Amino acid sequence: MERHEITYKGSDNTVETVTVTGDRSDALLILIRPCVNYSVVVQSFSQTSQSPKSLPEEFSGRILPTPQSPINLYVETGPTGRHLYWEYPGDIGSVRKYNIYGYSNTTVSKHQSVVSSANMADLVQFPLEHQFLLWMTAENMCGTSSKSIPVFSDALQAPGQPNVINVDSGPNSITIWFEASLEGGPVNSYRIRYTTPVGDQNITDLPGDSTEVTLTAFLQSCFQHEIWLYAKNVAGESQPSYLSAFIKSQAVPASPFLKPIVYFNGSYIARWEPTSADDIYAYELWCETEAESPKIFNIEDNSAQAALEGLTQCTVYTVSIRAQGSCGWSEFSNSETFTSRPPDTPRTPVDLSASGTASQCIITWSKGDPQELLWEYELATESQNYESVFYWVPPDATQYTLRSLARPSKHTVYLWAKNACGWSAEATLSLSVSNTGTILIQ
Repeated sequence: MERHEITYKGSDNTVETVTVTGDRSDALLILIRPCVNYSVVVQSFSQTSQSPKSLPEEFSGRILPTPQSPINLYVETGPTGRHLYWEYPGDIGSVRKYNIYGYSNTTVSKHQSVVSSANMADLVQFPLEHQFLLWMTAENMCGTSSKSIPVFSDALQAPGQPNVINVDSGPNSITIWFEASLEGGPVNSYRIRYTTPVGDQNITDLPGDSTEVTLTAFLQSCFQHEIWLYAKNVAGESQPSYLSAFIKSQAVPASPFLKPIVYFNGSYIARWEPTSADDIYAYELWCETEAESPKIFNIEDNSAQAALEGLTQCTVYTVSIRAQGSCGWSEFSNSETFTSRPPDTPRTPVDLSASGTASQCIITWSKGDPQELLWEYELATESQNYESVFYWVPPDATQYTLRSLARPSKHTVYLWAKNACGWSAEATLSLSVSNTGTILIQ
């Protein structure tokens, strides 16, 4: 037997492989993340063949205590913006990152992540023109602290604009499916206003947990019914969601022909050809995925192409289009499928290095490729006793400072990059700390 390969995959989709010589019957599994469930398999190799993979064995990483809540939050406002300060009452070694949350009575809720070594953050995600109720949590791989004591208070907000999910027309009816917005306050009720040949019609006081409504009164063929959907609570009424619809008619255009989706100058472009001699004055283009509600683009002219904006990264989309004539919508066209960028997980970070002293050891690496659309980095240190500590790092960072390393000691540093498609392979660096605190790269 030449060697054994031990592969273990975590419930967070991280994968590690360890190789030992063929005379071994054991292996040390490193970089085990706390509170992550693992499945490990073994495969043996000779010079000419290989065994099937073993049956998987399950195990879990060590359990860390849930972090405590940050304390003593306060905000200072300066010429460059607002700065939030806090203290952590426990050992920051148990914290992977901090989360700052805020809510305003005029804007959406906001969230910002901060590295665990910080005790101050510039509130770059929170618009200056609004006052926020701010609170924090501390997080590690095993859990999240309870909310800290907030800095401000805030009033109830009117609901956000409802989200229209789908519309279906029958010969004598129009059915609308919708959901409450994640923005704004809770919904107590909905109301609907729509146009008909005999004047506007209203449906009021739909229950707040409603998800659909069917319109039937005074609908007419070849009449474009304009519809406004509002959400309400005691604080006020949302901006309306607007749509227009026809009841089903035989006098509708033929379906357009959709061409393959192309990527040009940073945008995905949908192109199509009309296949009907009827007058067409609008198109509706649908981008659908298996996991999300459809994204709908309304093209209010006789265009032959449209840019698909606001798509989720690393997602397979199926696109189709329909045309609107004077009596309603055509059937949907043929569909085209594409995958939004980035196309793959990031490449391994490069030029990993270290400088400084045991008091402040600065880990550096080269800036990631902008085409990879990074979400974050994760940096880990493993001591000579195989104890691992993990740190969250912002996606635009090119360095991280490790503080108060033991003297003398040896460490292995690991760095991963993450985007919408997943994690890169790790970059590694071995270093040692002398009795005087000098950093030596192995």
